[in-house]
Amino acid sequence: MHNLRVLREQVLGLERAPLLVDVGAASFDWDPQLFDGLVDAGLLECLGFEPDPETFRALAARQAPHRHYIQKAVGSGAPATLHLCNGSHMNSLLTPNTEVVIDLLGYQTANVVGTLTMDTVALDDIEDAEHAAMIKLDTQGTELS
Repeated sequence: MHNLRVLREQVLGLERAPLLVDVGAASFDWDPQLFDGLVDAGLLECLGFEPDPETFRALAARQAPHRHYIQKAVGSGAPATLHLCNGSHMNSLLTPNTEVVIDLLGYQTANVVGTLTMDTVALDDIEDAEHAAMIKLDTQGTELS
């Protein structure tokens, strides 16, 4: 990691670490984020968005100098419905396509157990995200809409 810090500071001349915007920032013990080590080392800044209150609480406990989380869903800026599933990794602004997710793929974690109506935020309206070097989207299909 030291060599990467030297590359960032001395070769590229970057005063700050590049910004990663993490949309759908939920993180699970069984599915670590590939970029976590870089964020923990200060080689990437992470600005994460996670609308699920329970999942957000877990992320908020991980707030650190290079990690910042916002409890919002990224969308058009209009109100939307968050579908809460029995597996929180399947939560989405879209209703899960159970024919595909459960019947075809065999996932038993896409059953909707509740909904939350919330305002979404347009990524273009987030000043802190203006200088994103990269964006990670994990939004259960809304990245296609």
